Amino acid sequence: MLINYTLSATLVVGVTALGHNHHRHRHHARAVDVPEPEVKSTVTVFINSTTGEEVSDEKAKECLRLNECVKVGEHTEITTMSGTVSRQSSEPQLPYQFEASPLEDSLPEPLSSSPPPSTSSPSNSALPPPPVQAAMNSGVSDDISDDTSDDTSNDIPKDVSKDQPTKHRLEDVPAKHTSKDASDDTSNAISHTAPPAVHKNGRPLLGLKCSEFPSPEHGTVPLTWLEKTGPWSSLQNVTLNWNANMKKIDLVGSCSSCLPGCMCGYACQPGWGETQWPPTYGSKGESIGGLFCNKDGMLEMTNPRYDTLCSKGAGNVKIQNRMSLVVSTCRTAYPGDEAMVIPAIAEPQGGMASSGARHDGTPVWTPLNTYYISPQGGRTSSHWYVNNPGIGREKACVWESDETSPIVIGAGVDADTHITFLSIAPNKKTQQKLNFNVFITGNVIGKKCMYIGGEFYESNGDGQLSPCPDGCTAAIAKGGSGTFVYTLEKKLSEGLRP
Repeated sequence: MLINYTLSATLVVGVTALGHNHHRHRHHARAVDVPEPEVKSTVTVFINSTTGEEVSDEKAKECLRLNECVKVGEHTEITTMSGTVSRQSSEPQLPYQFEASPLEDSLPEPLSSSPPPSTSSPSNSALPPPPVQAAMNSGVSDDISDDTSDDTSNDIPKDVSKDQPTKHRLEDVPAKHTSKDASDDTSNAISHTAPPAVHKNGRPLLGLKCSEFPSPEHGTVPLTWLEKTGPWSSLQNVTLNWNANMKKIDLVGSCSSCLPGCMCGYACQPGWGETQWPPTYGSKGESIGGLFCNKDGMLEMTNPRYDTLCSKGAGNVKIQNRMSLVVSTCRTAYPGDEAMVIPAIAEPQGGMASSGARHDGTPVWTPLNTYYISPQGGRTSSHWYVNNPGIGREKACVWESDETSPIVIGAGVDADTHITFLSIAPNKKTQQKLNFNVFITGNVIGKKCMYIGGEFYESNGDGQLSPCPDGCTAAIAKGGSGTFVYTLEKKLSEGLRP
């Protein structure tokens, strides 16, 4: 399916559809409104939401003829009255701000000119244990402790180079937890923060057998409720013939467990993303991800750019749940088999995590759009399926959720501008609607984006809401923060009406 969106003179849209193969994901990105714009010209770009690639007008016409396309609309290339916004500008076009109470005011209060210093290294006391947000206190059955600290919600994210990511650094790794055996003998404590050993084939070993899921010190979360792949997120059979120099990988189905010849995908805690995937793709355009189980039954690292398993997101984004029941939001295992199984569990606002800390929001992993390039060359963003309240992760975060989750949200950071793009879009595979509303709030520049009463709207601040049947996108200023607010409330502020 095709979506068309417009690139402004200075922005490459950050929320690009993932290059998924078994279903079609669409993140709807729109040009960012700059104060006092002067309209110059109209530019329309067609993007294939399955591959993430630009499509010519001729191919777009053919796709329209086959009813596989949707036209979101045309947008304009803009300049400000003071001149065209420069991509090389080191400052955001509006002062970035911390988030005001999201639904009390549609525009946040400005910050002072000097932002608080960012935290470069999470401490053991501040960083959440790896498992995701708990649903323990909401009456939803969950067997894993899920707590997430609020302390990272006000961090200003560091600029990340638009070039190839640097080698993952120790300070970017989740706080180390020491795992011990049943005897509690400290001499057996495991630490995988040291450089991994190297197999005789030259690939680094994780130091674990394929039958051992990586311990919490890696920042991983075991998905124990998955019948076919648990605790792994994805199990792809690439056979023992695989090596990192292959130009393509012939997948021969899935694996029943993490066995020799399999790529074993895993999940990271909320706010962090997986770093291990091979440098080549499937011969049929499949994405492939995870650790490789070698012939000796040992787990090998597959991505030479990282010597850790999880990477903190480039954007400062969270989910805030203002209702009385837990909400399960599930990310696709990508690269991997693309199942919707990686959870971000949003506790009710004011609820308590299993650690005893009060929840203020669940971190959303928000990568640079160059973090992973799809087999078709498309840039990617994180992609989440949103479920109705009260559905625990055991029922929500499973492969079948793409048939039942009413809406999809997306998050990504443009590598050139470091503007964060957040989107809300319908799940075309179902006619169901959420029984609550979703707003994107925070340091929004340009149009606002929301889902109210089962419909999508955007607002340019004139007091009117414009319907957007195919979803909408909001831009968050460089260095700012954004929040997906889940609520029963229907208004952002007085004067806004659908």
